[in-house]
Amino acid sequence: MIYILAGLYLLFSCPIIAVLAIWIYERGIRTQMRLEQRIEPAPIRSPVAILEQRREAKEIKQANDRIAEGMANIFGYTGDPQKEKL
Repeated sequence: MIYILAGLYLLFSCPIIAVLAIWIYERGIRTQMRLEQRIEPAPIRSPVAILEQRREAKEIKQANDRIAEGMANIFGYTGDPQKEKL
């Protein structure tokens, strides 16, 4: 009985432990469902692969932003003469 009370005390007094416990429980349920359906788990990606993917995504986003800015400039052209720069 005392172990149950101590567990409940920790569960309610430490939100980090509670969130971690819920995450572990959820992960276990997902793993069990995958085993029952005979689905292979996703491979664990290395940190290097994750960083490369983020870098590539950032470069692609910058290129897309540059293209979008150019298209906005093209479609925003009204034919008026440009103001002279000082």
